[in-house]
Amino acid sequence: MDYTPHVEGPVRLHASDPMPPRMTPVGLGERRRRIPPARRRRESSTARFHVAAPKSIRAVLRKCSACAATIVAGLLCTLSLVIAPLAGANVDLAVGMPINIGGHGCSLGFFGFDARDDRLAVTAGHCSDYIPDEPVYADNGVQIGQVVAWKEDLENISGKLIGARGYTVISLYSRFSLEPFFTGVDSSVSDGDHVTKFGQRTGKTNGVIKSIRDDPKRPDLALLSSNLVQLPGDSGCPWYTSGDALVGIASSGDEQEDGGDAGSQAQPIQAVLNMIRANADVWGNDFKVWTQ
Repeated sequence: MDYTPHVEGPVRLHASDPMPPRMTPVGLGERRRRIPPARRRRESSTARFHVAAPKSIRAVLRKCSACAATIVAGLLCTLSLVIAPLAGANVDLAVGMPINIGGHGCSLGFFGFDARDDRLAVTAGHCSDYIPDEPVYADNGVQIGQVVAWKEDLENISGKLIGARGYTVISLYSRFSLEPFFTGVDSSVSDGDHVTKFGQRTGKTNGVIKSIRDDPKRPDLALLSSNLVQLPGDSGCPWYTSGDALVGIASSGDEQEDGGDAGSQAQPIQAVLNMIRANADVWGNDFKVWTQ
């Protein structure tokens, strides 16, 4: 089944949650600036007429408005059933959704849990500056958790990834529901295998594995390369098979500067798991991918 993860972010806003600073571009992560408050909309001619009209006309207008609102609501509900996959229709957090950490706009890669059954999520290493307990926000400004473990990506002065890759582990607040999505993990992909990615910047794209670099002694250097499209903001998003098995998380790509054939890279899932288990303190104890 062609299943696209639901990535609209949390649907329940909490007034007590802090709002994040708006973001700005490092590696495949996006940086975003704060958007100024929208200007007050000018009163429409319909609104002015509504105020000045007699009571009988106002009553008719109110009925028409209520009917229109009902029709629009019905259409929206119908569209949501068509567009959103059934499994993700009523969840708050989903793989591939946009997340903001510090100055970085990235994508959520996958959910996991440790020996204590902590509810965790993982994205790319350059998506965090690792300030202790750094807050993590959904794109609608609601805080969904905080960074609890981090291993940096090696970057040059311009933000291009040039070597070792790490990870960012996020502890999620329990009030948010989530959709694990993946049926399992696949650590046996090879050249020529088809792969899909889902990220907040470019959505769902498909490609073929072009090369694999793996060194059991250096999981931080392991990379999958593909011809699928991947741009800043997709960092950390999942790569997966047609059977929805998790293959890796997006790390880098050159399409924006060098065109669509330049290729994109992801960290193999087994390498990410090995690093988290070895270096993420209590959060890495018996760490596993959360699957369906």
